[in-house]
Amino acid sequence: ATLSYIVAVLIGGVVPIFYAPTILSVGLKEVLHSIILGAICGLYSALFVRLYNLADGLGKRAMARGGFGLLLLLGGLTLGAIGFFSLQSIGVGYGLVSNLTLNTQHYSLTALLTLTILRLFSTTVFLNFGGSGGLLTPSVVEGALIGALYSLIVFQTIEPIYIVVAMAAMLSGSHKIYLAPAAFIAET
Repeated sequence: ATLSYIVAVLIGGVVPIFYAPTILSVGLKEVLHSIILGAICGLYSALFVRLYNLADGLGKRAMARGGFGLLLLLGGLTLGAIGFFSLQSIGVGYGLVSNLTLNTQHYSLTALLTLTILRLFSTTVFLNFGGSGGLLTPSVVEGALIGALYSLIVFQTIEPIYIVVAMAAMLSGSHKIYLAPAAFIAET
């Protein structure tokens, strides 16, 4: 991992994983909305982890019945269908997070809700049907989508501060850690 990071930095330089505008001031309004958003992300992260565990059980049953080939076939077909419907619903998602925080692409409420649900399913299928990885990045991307949804519903516009708050809250909820997610999001 260290060697690959050094090579990546030598080739591409040091750049943030995703971009967010600088948030200059935080007042009582932002704190209150952040508390509400944190509670929403806590509930959503419980759903996220439950669905992940459900898919884990389904993946183990598929493996027991048909082996690794069946597991990959089911996962590949499911992800292919999700990707055919929406390319932004598969993949790492850093570009999606940057689009949301910089408001470079306008999303409707329906589009955000659809993306949130599809990414939830694509993550659980990918990780439990033959893919490799963890929940760190998917938690961050899901958090960005939840923050964008909240902001769009409450303020009729996407406010980057709530995307950043929701990313940290979702990461915290899905990993059962409290302060490190805020530092991680601030650093990335």
